[in-house]
Amino acid sequence: MRSHIRKLSALLLLGLMTILGLSLPRVADAVVLKTFEYTFPDPNTSIGEPDPSVWASSGNLNPQPSSRGLLISDPDNASSLVYFHSATEIGAPGNATTFRVTCASEPTSDSSTAWSNDAIGVRIILDDSQKRVVLGFGRDPATKARQIVFLGATGVAAIPFPWDNRFGHVYEIGRVGNGDFVVSVSDGDPNTSNPPIVRNIPAAQLPPSTGPAMAAWGMGAAGGGVSFWAEVRGEVFEAQTDIGLDTTELEIELSAELEENEIEWKGGLSLPPGVTIDPIVEGFSIRLAGNAGIVFETEIGPGQFVSQGTGFRFKSAEGTLPEIEVKLRRRGESHWRFEIEVENLPLEVADKTQITGTLAIGNKVGTQTLPLTDKGKQLEFKKHGHRRN
Repeated sequence: MRSHIRKLSALLLLGLMTILGLSLPRVADAVVLKTFEYTFPDPNTSIGEPDPSVWASSGNLNPQPSSRGLLISDPDNASSLVYFHSATEIGAPGNATTFRVTCASEPTSDSSTAWSNDAIGVRIILDDSQKRVVLGFGRDPATKARQIVFLGATGVAAIPFPWDNRFGHVYEIGRVGNGDFVVSVSDGDPNTSNPPIVRNIPAAQLPPSTGPAMAAWGMGAAGGGVSFWAEVRGEVFEAQTDIGLDTTELEIELSAELEENEIEWKGGLSLPPGVTIDPIVEGFSIRLAGNAGIVFETEIGPGQFVSQGTGFRFKSAEGTLPEIEVKLRRRGESHWRFEIEVENLPLEVADKTQITGTLAIGNKVGTQTLPLTDKGKQLEFKKHGHRRN
């Protein structure tokens, strides 16, 4: 599942970069910092509302689950309900974000009391704590043609779009690393051949933030309406920094007995000029994979390494399996040594010819593909000329 999410995240980022025409890091060089996703009805709750342990809300509407998604109805412009998800990572310099929803809105007559200043109450919001993009479902004041409007923005043209034809359209707001935004709307009519409509928005044209970094959706305080929300998905990306990974030894012990299975991995890490790592405050991940799939993968969250002399050490809690121990030792300004030992773990290695190892500390990632020597119950790589410590 984790690899599927990362693949999808990379595709989302690729779409955002392609839309913008920007020269940013390759898709493979994007690290997902945060993902939040809901489809409706939500299986985590009995009535299909967003899980209250994760999402907060404001307003007093009573949403109802339906076969079309989560129904939020305020036909007389009397109430509001906005769900929001805080994510401080959105506002970090250099980070990119995508926030998209699938929403179907019922037709709104031009005489309806749901209109307020030529917009109904549906809101889709992305806020990076500096600037805020607010999408609204509106109409042209003169022709009454339906359009997507940018509430509070200065000089940003509306997007002509048939938002109230009952189809589940996809609305996406993206933030790129320089702080600008991009909006894409895609027609959900299965019979249409219209491509997505894109609007690039410099941050200077947007209203200031009114609070913490967040993504939000629902029915705003001004304007009513009837809408069905089928999916809400947000992701925050950080540009990856490539570091050198130089394996000196890798041994994989294979046995029918669980307690005899073992991985020993040793080598060095080389950092580019000006790049540093701090294992105490950054997450650390380990991955070994062959052509036939993942052999071993784990993540060690921030705060789990402890200082030890000139380096750091992590040891898994007693009684937990597999048993993992990681040692990191500084070797100058830009070089580190690592030693990883994993015991008591199930191991299946279908491809015994080579393996690709990946180590990541925060957004610093090193990858190396190694040829393996098959010794029966042991797979081995040793760097030529290296002497065992």
